Amino acid sequence: MKPALVACCAMLALAGCDKAGDGSDGDTVRTVNLPGRPGDPEPPPPPMPGPTEVDLAMMRSGDCRTVAEAYTNAIYRKSFAFAEMFWIEGAADAEALDARYGEYPAPRFTIASLREGEGAAGERRCTITGALADPSRPEVPLREGKLVLEWQGGASGGDKAQPRWRVHSETLAEPMERTGGSKPA
Repeated sequence: MKPALVACCAMLALAGCDKAGDGSDGDTVRTVNLPGRPGDPEPPPPPMPGPTEVDLAMMRSGDCRTVAEAYTNAIYRKSFAFAEMFWIEGAADAEALDARYGEYPAPRFTIASLREGEGAAGERRCTITGALADPSRPEVPLREGKLVLEWQGGASGGDKAQPRWRVHSETLAEPMERTGGSKPA
């Protein structure tokens, strides 16, 4: 077959593709919302069943950026019990994190900069500047803020000997209160 004839046959076969079928003549009507199209809101993330081994390894990483990404991913997936594990013991709980981020259908964090250094008392700190947005609600403006992680020993239990990054504070959403009513550090 000649190339011109093949092209002509292909055009004829596709000629009716741009017609929108209403289903009345046996057509199957499907609406497909492709992610990433400008103006289309992003659907909420699927619920996170619980931390996987990969999630736990990321939480225990010595790399500040990896820990921050694991924390913000837990928030995005609404795994507030897992996100609570990132905080300095007693500074935040799952209920407070849910109250803070639960109204966001798809809270997304963007890391703009990362700076490691020492705090006032000589502790190792990592300050991440970024923004919180909700792709499912593009009309809501970005909220800029900071996520501060501090290097310290683990929480209570057998985890004490394993030093790791812990969330010290963050200002990416509205102020948070613990379930007891007191504000975190």
